[in-house]
Amino acid sequence: MSSSPAEWSDPFPGEPIACTCHRGGGQHAPLSELLALRQGRGSRHCRWQLGTLDASRENELAEAACQVADSTMRWRCRGAPHDYRVWRDAVNDGTVLAGANRDKVIPFVYTLFGERQRPKPEEHARGWVAEFIWFRIAGEMGVHAERVLQRLEGPSFHATEPGGDGLAVWQRTADGTLTFCLWEIKNHVGDSALSATVARAYHQLDTRATEYLAKLTGVEAVARDDPEVDKLYARLVDLWVDNSDRAGAGVAVATHAQLAPSRCFSTMHNHFPSRTGPWQLEGMVAAIADFAAFTRDVRERVWIAL
Repeated sequence: MSSSPAEWSDPFPGEPIACTCHRGGGQHAPLSELLALRQGRGSRHCRWQLGTLDASRENELAEAACQVADSTMRWRCRGAPHDYRVWRDAVNDGTVLAGANRDKVIPFVYTLFGERQRPKPEEHARGWVAEFIWFRIAGEMGVHAERVLQRLEGPSFHATEPGGDGLAVWQRTADGTLTFCLWEIKNHVGDSALSATVARAYHQLDTRATEYLAKLTGVEAVARDDPEVDKLYARLVDLWVDNSDRAGAGVAVATHAQLAPSRCFSTMHNHFPSRTGPWQLEGMVAAIADFAAFTRDVRERVWIAL
């Protein structure tokens, strides 16, 4: 991926952000920059990125949590900018929403975090935040000499909704061909080795890829307005089954900073032996402080106005 991040696809470009960390004059640094994203080692077949942010970098950690909280609400309210503004203004004014204003914002939060009196399971919240971190970073790193990002499918509205975790559509710069990468995204907490979670992601992606792609072909068809992308989506399942060089597999994991691996994804090609072309195997590890605590911090920054 590119060494210089591009802008993610902000639903409300130019709109002020909600900020509880008060850094950068109301503008957050790119998440890929805060995590110092860099090329991972340990695999000749999988191109992967490693980002780390440990607890000693308190300012950057707070900024990352603040950014994820704000962009989560921008993404979830992308069809209702007025409701995002109600929440954002309350955050920035240090007030708590009540009455009709609260009732209008809560539906955008509840299926992810719940509310203070009725929180959703933390495991589900961690999974969604892991997916969103991948989504933000993938959007920031969308320009490369060999390809340009054309479309990203973000996390589902419900934290526990079944289906693929992420899909990236790319255009090759050499010939203009559209390709895709289907991503399986996990969170990993505790002290156990990361390898078991990565292996579980391989298995899930291998056994359920066509199911995920079929859903994307059907459900997402109403949201596209590019004829060439339409043609690609119509053939997602076919291209995967036919082992086309236009179909790739990706695995991402969000975990604790102390578990950041020096090497990873070294056996991914054994699980996807037919995907041997450039960019057909990809990976990402985001290792952030205590990731469980980081997710709770993000949740608190969303709840602060509720």
